[in-house]
Amino acid sequence: MGIIFDKPLIGVVMCQNPIGNHVGQTVHNKYLDAVVLAGGVPLPLPHQLMHAPQLLRKQYDAAGRHFAHRQSKQY
Repeated sequence: MGIIFDKPLIGVVMCQNPIGNHVGQTVHNKYLDAVVLAGGVPLPLPHQLMHAPQLLRKQYDAAGRHFAHRQSKQY
């Protein structure tokens, strides 16, 4: 797979589909493959985030602070 840490994470929202008696989350390979071919790393996201984007925003902001802090350290 190679090193993925220098590639952008690209969110792909999963679909809700009935699987037997339960609702499951799926994503088509064609979407994941397209992200990889474009040079990104696909990140499947739960369908529920469509209705609560602030949850993802909070995590994104926290991750940004974490990575900014790590990059500022001298190794």
